[in-house]
Amino acid sequence: MTHLLPKADGRDVSVAFVLFDNFEALDLTGPRSVLAMGNDVAGCAFKLTTLSVTDQMVTTECGLTLKADRLVAEGDQFDIVFFPGGAGCRQLDLSAADRRRLVDLCNNATLVATVCTGAYILAELGLLDNKASGIHWDFEEDFRKRYPKVAVDGVSLYLHDGKYWSSGGVTAGIDMTLVLLSRLYGDMAAGQVARHLNLYVRRPGNQAQFSAPLSLQTAQNKEIEKILNWVLDHPADAASVTELAEIAGLSERTLIRRCKKLTGLSPARYVERIRLDLARQSLLSPDISLKTVAAQSGFSSVDSFSRAFERVFEMRPAAYRALLSKVLET
Repeated sequence: MTHLLPKADGRDVSVAFVLFDNFEALDLTGPRSVLAMGNDVAGCAFKLTTLSVTDQMVTTECGLTLKADRLVAEGDQFDIVFFPGGAGCRQLDLSAADRRRLVDLCNNATLVATVCTGAYILAELGLLDNKASGIHWDFEEDFRKRYPKVAVDGVSLYLHDGKYWSSGGVTAGIDMTLVLLSRLYGDMAAGQVARHLNLYVRRPGNQAQFSAPLSLQTAQNKEIEKILNWVLDHPADAASVTELAEIAGLSERTLIRRCKKLTGLSPARYVERIRLDLARQSLLSPDISLKTVAAQSGFSSVDSFSRAFERVFEMRPAAYRALLSKVLET
């Protein structure tokens, strides 16, 4: 098989899920349920295995303990290897031997898929250097700082760069797995599985993880939320700090202090970040020109938009769009 996963043609497809202590249970059970349901209702032949690295007993983030089928061994070879995410994936302490076995496991696999923060594992191993990777939007900034060689995308549901597939979170991992199943066994099989699990047959990878910049709603403050809602309703309209203070019902000084405390940004930068998140979603549509995206997002020119975009996301919007066209599954 290549990373494009031609049809399985009646043979077993070996799939391993690599588990670390403190992993997110749903990142395992979501994709695994898709494949197991494929076996049950759609005539698929997935051979499913769970692996761990140092101890067969692993604990989930929610406190459940389970036993992996076995440890990762030298020479392991699977068609597909999944790395579920979780807090443990972001705090790895791997020996040189563990790292070598995991790198070999990935190199020997036809396809490697990460769910949510499972991408941290591959990035830590250096396997995502100079590649694109999806990640849950809430971890995008941290991931970018820790792994600057990876072109990280916290917007798309899922994407792939060569044989490395990645997804934004629990449900996005399910969507990604449905796509992999359809490539192996066809759309009819994927449709049967989706119906039994009450899922969409397939959400496109370039669908955004969220419909509004939810990362900027975490402040949970009614005055700051007034500004957020105003920008979402008037993304192309300019507003001074004085006008923003009036919208929030605060004095300018109080607004500046509260905005900085809750978001880490000045009011102007906060508004800019909301507009950039909206613009980034617009860039998913190839038919919208950069000039239109800039104008709709409240920027006076493509140049000012590009400079702001690069300052926050470390690439120009044209380069970001080119990256999407290369790696997004549409």
